[in-house]
Amino acid sequence: MSHSLNLRPNLLLLAAALVVLAAPAANAQTRPPAASAQPVPAQGGTAAHGDKFGAESVKKDFKFEVVSIRPVSPQSTAERPGPTPDGFDAQIPLYNMIMLAYAPEEFLAWLNGPTRISNPPQSIWDHYEINARVADEDREAWRNQGNRHELLSSALRDVLKERFKLVIHEHPGEFPGLHLVTMGKGVKLKATPPGFVLPPGGALRSGGVTVSEAAFRWHYYGASMEDLAAFLSFNTRLPVQDSTGLTGRYDFVIQRISDPSSDYNGVLDNWPIGQLGLALKPGKVPGRTLIIDHIEKPTEN
Repeated sequence: MSHSLNLRPNLLLLAAALVVLAAPAANAQTRPPAASAQPVPAQGGTAAHGDKFGAESVKKDFKFEVVSIRPVSPQSTAERPGPTPDGFDAQIPLYNMIMLAYAPEEFLAWLNGPTRISNPPQSIWDHYEINARVADEDREAWRNQGNRHELLSSALRDVLKERFKLVIHEHPGEFPGLHLVTMGKGVKLKATPPGFVLPPGGALRSGGVTVSEAAFRWHYYGASMEDLAAFLSFNTRLPVQDSTGLTGRYDFVIQRISDPSSDYNGVLDNWPIGQLGLALKPGKVPGRTLIIDHIEKPTEN
């Protein structure tokens, strides 16, 4: 449990870094992309390291040109930017490295999302400083990679395979969670107008943006219901699946109540979505389990 608590601030730093890396592509959008931006659910069966996990499109041949890795003490871990315009610079647990490699699109919901690591070894909580640089000819592609960070995912998979000798496979499964649903015909969402120019803000994985207008108040532009489900998953600490059936892009505001609860049941009411005509319904949600077959201490630089 202590690992989860310690990871939460770390995830917020990485979230900010991932948004910055994706921002150039997002701000260039004048309207939300087509529905093809929706992620494809993980497929059944297992896959060996290096194969396509689930059905995510990953450029498997993308690698860092130079990588330096050294162990660091968790107590001395300094804030680092994570993804940079030229590579990757971070001090993070090995757990974060694996999740960035295999579930980068779920970074807001790692602690409670649909991808879990089963019975991880204790070494997965070891902290490392990783400094990596992409080749000059890859820099433009790196800076303009999609919101799913497919190049970062590929490069970190290569680091884990070559330096940590990671062998990993996955199994599909189900976890207790929440379904984001509509409340009858009372949906109160404003459709994003065609050709609407998105304002500067945090890039969403659907292609929309979110803007912080005040403390715990967020304005979403060109957002999908999957974006809202990801936000709620992070804040309710349960995996949330979009089950609304709404496939459009929307503009809406969500704000936390003034006196939020930390109680397990009360936390569901901290972000009132009833005003949008939406609700959270308990149920099983699909997911996947990552199983580590082999991992070692990293090889020398």
